[in-house]
Amino acid sequence: MTVAPPNSGEATVDICVKDSNGNPFDSVSVKCYDYDQFGDDELMGEESTECNGCAVIKYTNKKWDSWILGQNPDIYCVISGDSIVEIETERTDNVDQSNSHYIEVEGIKSSTSAPSSAPLEVIDLSLDFETSTQFNNNIGHQALMDFTSSVSTIQSWVILEQGKIVSEWYGEDADQNSLFHLWSGTKTVTSMLFFLLGTEKNLDMKDLQLKDLLPDWDWIDNFWDPFDNKMDDKGKITLFQLLTMTSGLSDILGLAACVVDRTNCGFRGEFTATNPRFVEDNSGAFIYLHANNILSYVFESLSGEDLAKYAQENLFNYLGINNFAWWCVEDRFSTPLHGLLLTTRDYAKVAQFALQKGMFSPTSESMLSTEWYNERVNKNDSSRLPLYSFLYHADDANRMSCAVGSGGKLSCWDMTKKRVYTIIMTDAVDTITRGQACEDNFCKFYNVSDITNVAGIYNEAEDEAEVGARTFENFFSEQFVYFAREQDFNTAV
Repeated sequence: MTVAPPNSGEATVDICVKDSNGNPFDSVSVKCYDYDQFGDDELMGEESTECNGCAVIKYTNKKWDSWILGQNPDIYCVISGDSIVEIETERTDNVDQSNSHYIEVEGIKSSTSAPSSAPLEVIDLSLDFETSTQFNNNIGHQALMDFTSSVSTIQSWVILEQGKIVSEWYGEDADQNSLFHLWSGTKTVTSMLFFLLGTEKNLDMKDLQLKDLLPDWDWIDNFWDPFDNKMDDKGKITLFQLLTMTSGLSDILGLAACVVDRTNCGFRGEFTATNPRFVEDNSGAFIYLHANNILSYVFESLSGEDLAKYAQENLFNYLGINNFAWWCVEDRFSTPLHGLLLTTRDYAKVAQFALQKGMFSPTSESMLSTEWYNERVNKNDSSRLPLYSFLYHADDANRMSCAVGSGGKLSCWDMTKKRVYTIIMTDAVDTITRGQACEDNFCKFYNVSDITNVAGIYNEAEDEAEVGARTFENFFSEQFVYFAREQDFNTAV
């Protein structure tokens, strides 16, 4: 498919449909749409392919003010006919369409990979998930069991389709009530909390600078001086830049600091201010900040509340998340970039909330602004999630985004398939730091029913921890998600 840029409001789409051997499909219906993530997609036109398998659609009903990467227009086409299973081209391109972008449509795709054409069913997240008719008795679940049969470090997974559980599995050390430390999966929840606070207080994150956000507390001496505008321009870093990892800051030790002292993971006091190196020339570029607690200071300065307490009252209550835990530093604040412990199902609820565009029930309004969904930064890496937004990773080509935690703790929302894929794995970071623990000196429980069941994966002596947990599992969990994405969870075994 080639898309020519608009000229006086007109855009042209040239698309050819061929099978895997290069033979054209004639008389195939092609409908092309202008994709709107938050509204109804607009039909640009419909044509049938000619004998060469190609069709041309010209669109003149709408004028675009700009042709910008990641913004309008994003064009996709739905191809259908008696001889093929309905397929759909990617909805976003990750490239500037003004230079024309070729999208390969390869052959006949199986029905298991065809996108769901049904509208998204918004469910009430304050209630427990329902299970599907073919729950754990479908060919997709069986395929996952076979795919993971030789992997010992998977602790659990939950897969939702249209808000119902279609596949769920737990290892022998875990169950539905087990809390898992999400590590950087915490980041996505933190960004949601900042946006909730931003709506509440009408904050402009691109205007808010650190020099105006850092608290003036008596027990803090002068350690915020590195952020003083007179020092090295750290003070000009905006909240927007911190939440998109484009601040120019990079942590010196990363997660290694958690290995040295998990009770001070992300640092406190002076080291919180001085640990992240600042290179002004890197401002605007993606640089991942693993563990730092600056955002905790900022959040409490803006809200007057700790992150965990605010989450309980303003987000988790709506999502039916009643039992959770959160790492903290010296009883002062909850850590913003790691530290949240949730059950696997509740981690899936976070993704379902994102999938439902910030709606916690069919009758609620969205709690998340469109900005939370639309911002993109190129990570410049080779992963299948090449983009970054507000503390979550994105694959716009497949309309999928993910909260990603160290050791393979992913919770992804798939706009095309109307699915959520949540997987919990453990790896060397968990083993070395004993990072799945929640102990009084660095972690607090927040719950209604006093369930404080942390998965007992590392209760044994560290030297007896399973060897498999000393590997790094981020790559396999990503493979798991993309494998699950191609499965059929509706057909019984």
